[in-house]
Amino acid sequence: MIIKKAENYNIEEILNVYQEAREYMAVNGNKEQWGDNYPPRTLIEEDINTGKCYIAVDEKVCGVFYFAIENDPMYNIIEDGQWLNDNQYAVVHRIAVSKNTHNKGIAGQCINYAVEICKGNGILDLRMDTHIDNLPMQRFLKKNGFVKCGIVFVEDGTERLAYHKLIK
Repeated sequence: MIIKKAENYNIEEILNVYQEAREYMAVNGNKEQWGDNYPPRTLIEEDINTGKCYIAVDEKVCGVFYFAIENDPMYNIIEDGQWLNDNQYAVVHRIAVSKNTHNKGIAGQCINYAVEICKGNGILDLRMDTHIDNLPMQRFLKKNGFVKCGIVFVEDGTERLAYHKLIK
């Protein structure tokens, strides 16, 4: 398997992975986080065009995620806790894997890839967030060394659990 930046020609496979992820989330008690059509095609196209959309490929696209070394404005305010530090950080958003690859370590490999890019750029902090109903993601984050730090709010005003990983 390889992980690389997505290209425009990957869009249909990416949309398919996100559709499968929405279906998985709904079956596992998390219908609200991504609803019926998040992320929209236009957002994925923007992520690709800005070089922030990454894919895991094993014969075909089996995973997708947003990754950037950037400060996320929605992380400026955290409630019911605090970040582990105020260092420069990177973010991973919208991570998803295809239905045939659940529990095969694809998402973990995506996080490891992001960690290696961070290290190469002298960044030792990685932040993510997830919906309170996304229990599989909460378990994944804990398993991969993330610490729950508090609550942040996304653009539509809904809460997300905020997680922070110190990179060693």
